[in-house]
Amino acid sequence: EGKHRNMIMMLREGNSKTRTEFRKMIKEEFSSFIDYREMSKHSLKRYYDKLTDSQKKDYNRSFKRLVQASYLKRMRPGVSYDIMIQNPPVVKGDRAKVSTLIVDGENEFEVDHLLIVGTDGVWRIYDVIIDRVSMVRNYRKPLYQTMKNSGFKALLNRINEKALERESWSD
Repeated sequence: EGKHRNMIMMLREGNSKTRTEFRKMIKEEFSSFIDYREMSKHSLKRYYDKLTDSQKKDYNRSFKRLVQASYLKRMRPGVSYDIMIQNPPVVKGDRAKVSTLIVDGENEFEVDHLLIVGTDGVWRIYDVIIDRVSMVRNYRKPLYQTMKNSGFKALLNRINEKALERESWSD
């Protein structure tokens, strides 16, 4: 809940920052509560374990960039968001599900956060489900198709192209 408060404050105060400062600040905050490696692993599921360590590193870096760009594209500095936890978290071993309601003015979004506890004991998000659609699963089908049809290098190129499109959405 403290992470949600930090994010809300950053968004509310975002108008006082340059766009570059705002993006950097939000990316740093994301890294404190999102497990990008686990998210990457789940997005490429059956192919991930077949990658070399070097390929995993490249994939993780590119996928992280895509996820950050996707989030940042939707965030508007100066907008007031409220995040309310709907029910007590459901915890099963090293995984948990936290259901929230995000209110942005007149819009409401039901968002479930799937978390995993790291070796450091900190819970981090590895998937986000909005209106019953998993972000990780949503990425998986096109990633699988690209990997199967064109190989790993084409997959990385596609992810980086998508990230660049989203990063430059208002440039």
